[in-house]
Amino acid sequence: MKTKQKNSNTTLTDRSYEKYFVTDIQAAERSFNALSREEKQELVLSTPWAQRKKLIELAQDAQELVQSLPVEEVYWTLKEIGPEDALPILSRASFEQLQYILDIECWKKDWIDVASVKKWLRLMLRCRESYVLDWLTKTDEPFLICIFKKLFTVFKLSDDIDLAEAKDLLPPWTLDGVYYFQFADEDTRLLAIPFLHLIHQANSSYFYYIMESCIWGLEAELQEDMVHIRQSRVADKGFPELEEALQVYQYMAVEEIEFYLKEKGLKHWMERGAAGTHPRLRHRFAGEKRGLYFNQILALVDSRQTMECMQQEIINIANKTMIADSLDVTEVKDMERSLSKVMGYVNIATELLSRHNPDDAKKLIESVPMHFLFRVGYSQALNLRDRAKRKKRDVWFKQSEMRAQFYDSPWGDALAGLERLRPVFFEGTQGQGGVSYREFERLEEIQETERILAIIEIIEQILFDHFKIDLSHLQEHIIPETTLQDKSAITARCVFLTIMAQHMLHGTTRLAPLSTDELRKFMSSIFNSPADRDDSPGILKKGLCNDTVSWITSQYTINEEYKPALSAVIQSCLELLRDECGSLVRKKEIDTRYISAVLIKKEA
Repeated sequence: MKTKQKNSNTTLTDRSYEKYFVTDIQAAERSFNALSREEKQELVLSTPWAQRKKLIELAQDAQELVQSLPVEEVYWTLKEIGPEDALPILSRASFEQLQYILDIECWKKDWIDVASVKKWLRLMLRCRESYVLDWLTKTDEPFLICIFKKLFTVFKLSDDIDLAEAKDLLPPWTLDGVYYFQFADEDTRLLAIPFLHLIHQANSSYFYYIMESCIWGLEAELQEDMVHIRQSRVADKGFPELEEALQVYQYMAVEEIEFYLKEKGLKHWMERGAAGTHPRLRHRFAGEKRGLYFNQILALVDSRQTMECMQQEIINIANKTMIADSLDVTEVKDMERSLSKVMGYVNIATELLSRHNPDDAKKLIESVPMHFLFRVGYSQALNLRDRAKRKKRDVWFKQSEMRAQFYDSPWGDALAGLERLRPVFFEGTQGQGGVSYREFERLEEIQETERILAIIEIIEQILFDHFKIDLSHLQEHIIPETTLQDKSAITARCVFLTIMAQHMLHGTTRLAPLSTDELRKFMSSIFNSPADRDDSPGILKKGLCNDTVSWITSQYTINEEYKPALSAVIQSCLELLRDECGSLVRKKEIDTRYISAVLIKKEA
């Protein structure tokens, strides 16, 4: 089926912003300013944060361009460039954009962070006076009074007190001979005085009102008022209280989305905006590293308003996950981590519900709110975690921590990722035994982990139900008789291969370690010795995997759904046997200390 191609030139794989950095400045200015405001805005948003300053400085309408950008994009642009280097952007920000920056940067939970306030006030002083004055007169009064009370103490000269008599009792600095200021230190004095001058010159009545509030206002009450005001404002941007933020992880079944679509019909969850020029994806929605299916579908959306609303909702969900996961909302890496998580789970839901049909996928993302898709995608990971817990057998009750290690990598590592509070995907091992986990991003990763769970379940069925393995007996009585140095090092594959050897040698499924002679006989029965060289490793006999599967399925009842997992288990066991013992087939002396594929009896 063919899909629309008209938006293919507007995705973030199109690095058209780079051409403005490789030509001379005059040509770049002419080219950039020939674009419409919307085209400039989309080009800036599709440019990496650290490079946006170069584009904005080309614009003849730079202030209007900056103020047209979403508040979060301005904030993260400043963070990535560095606030001091980004002054040309900060000085052009709107009051709403600046207020958002202060709401995020100047608070630690429910308390104003004085050090951050000072940092941003210093930056504001490097902007034009009208910019600073606009903020002074528009910002929340409780916030302004709170930070003033933290920067200085105000003393007022009463009408009935002679100035000459009170001179030695009052602080040295005054602006009008009525209010006197005691600053925390010299650095604070240099910072605060310009703000006091500005507010006094612009509106003396407001200045007096603020000073009286600084004298008589109770800081605890001001702080409480400010917390409510600020919390209400940031909640609209996806930063609610923790209890509400945690709701983003509530379970949602696929059937609920299907019911939603049936009830609502395939129509936009908001009014479609004018199509105009085809909108670009914001830079952080590019998915360049992962090539998510959702990004391909998002690029097909031809309504600017719909695109912006979807992206804004995803950002809000990411903000909520930062709160729910106790991440630092001022750190770029934490924001990127949360945004990546949201995009991944929305992608899983899109793949699952659309069955990879692009037309259905486009209708889906235009019809269903993003937070529903996120919850459906995340619920697939919860299903895996719940399945791992539900199928957990009683044998692990007293030694739960041993379970993941028993299944070895990758099965055990995948299981360990699922057992976390927020289940994660086992990506693989890295240098020196390190293990790499990340959020689930694709439906195939959910399916791959489902296959691993099926493998773990069939292993437990065979070992505990059919072979009647007793873990406590294994650890306390059998392992001490073997060459294993650590009883916690025992693995499921080792146990299975040992029983397989006993079956092939003696026709029993009793778990007992092999003697060196039994090991030799077992190897000779499963390996063919190459005829060309004495040092060539043995080759596993053809059909050994199928014969082993037949042995299990002929003696025990195995449900059809578990037969692929059974084959995978046996194949993995044989590969371990080949890797460890293949080179030992022709050796006269075998050092059993380095064999872990089967249990070897300790020699007297």
